[in-house]
Amino acid sequence: MEVIFLSIETIILQVLYARISGIRLAWYNYFIGLVAYLSFTGTLGFLLNGTFLEYLILPGFFLLYSFVRSRFLTKHLSIFYGLFPIVLWNLLHRLINFLVLPVFGFQYEKITENSFLLIISSFLASILSLFLPNILKYDFKRLREFKLNNEEKNVIKFLNFSMFLYFIFIQLFSYFEISLKINTMAFRELLVVVYIILFLISVNILDRNLRKRIQEKLNNQRELQLKNMSDYSRHIEELYNELRSFRHDYINILRSLRLGIENRDLSTIERVYNDVLKDSGQPLNQPKFDLGRLTSIHNDALKSLLSAKFIEAESKQIAVSLEVSGMIEPQGMELLDLLTLVSVLTDNAIEAAIHAECPTVSIAYLEQGDKQIFMIENSTKESFVDTSQIFERGVSSKGQDRGIGLANVQSIVSRYRNVSLQTVSQDHLFQQELRISHD
Repeated sequence: MEVIFLSIETIILQVLYARISGIRLAWYNYFIGLVAYLSFTGTLGFLLNGTFLEYLILPGFFLLYSFVRSRFLTKHLSIFYGLFPIVLWNLLHRLINFLVLPVFGFQYEKITENSFLLIISSFLASILSLFLPNILKYDFKRLREFKLNNEEKNVIKFLNFSMFLYFIFIQLFSYFEISLKINTMAFRELLVVVYIILFLISVNILDRNLRKRIQEKLNNQRELQLKNMSDYSRHIEELYNELRSFRHDYINILRSLRLGIENRDLSTIERVYNDVLKDSGQPLNQPKFDLGRLTSIHNDALKSLLSAKFIEAESKQIAVSLEVSGMIEPQGMELLDLLTLVSVLTDNAIEAAIHAECPTVSIAYLEQGDKQIFMIENSTKESFVDTSQIFERGVSSKGQDRGIGLANVQSIVSRYRNVSLQTVSQDHLFQQELRISHD
């Protein structure tokens, strides 16, 4: 019975961890986590049997679990994601045992002696811990997308420290009660009530700051989209004027040819062809006319973003090409996440291409079967770029503390089971291929 209880508890805590952190877990990840926890508990439980440290096995395991799963995040976020699920579940579980079930006539002493009542209270705590963050509309996985400001760092540090202290003291009181037979019920009840208030206040402050950051990001995105659409419209207008000028010149060329034909003047016809018609198609083959292919994208935000990056690359004397296959509409990801990924990948490509001997950037947005593929390739100064560590936060070839963008890319991609990112570097070319399967 105890093994079944531990197994259910571990799986539920992993589900809660995945929801809070936004890190996707396949079914076999839950199984691996369960086996790891049972092995971890069995080994340390045997070694630490009868000592206070035995009561700290659960938080110790989930801290280690979080560091492994979220190794690309800062240590403060890894600790937060590791402790938050078990503290939330523990608080709710004890709240139900201490305050809720006694209202219905089930005293705590009877609950601890009755396996069925323990399972019921554990089940209720699990249901509440899974749905409470959604009910309160907490979205802490978004913390991974921002470079945290000082206030957010301080709140997270306080939460980490307080969650750690809560678990130390609540388990210490349990150790006194169970192992040393000292009655600590009143202390545990007081600690749970006081800390759940402190915990919710701190979490709400963090959530409020996060909502503010998200709203600022949305506002900036809207302003940027309006500016990009304005630039896109102006660029399209310039292309239209150039085409209109070409049409005017072409009509004059045809008139010259007509006069040559009417007068049967072969030398005039030959001269017009050699001087004008022979190279007349070149203006229409220039890469800047690729921008017109964006009309195939049925999303103004993505269209405006790609046009802005295209124009930016051209302004920096980078040879840029754009390919869009047929009519395509973004799907399979939240739009804001897709825009963030595209923005970071194109910015990095442009910045790297500037330093190359022959600056080039190629962008493609394709639809193949049930997948959408966003591909970007750029030339590089180096013949080969080591891709093994570029996604870790703070790791960048551009200097210390600048490797934030690709860490955010990895963070966003990890939230989607249907999204993958492949990176290849060879022969002075660096390619990123984002594959999005349709949900």
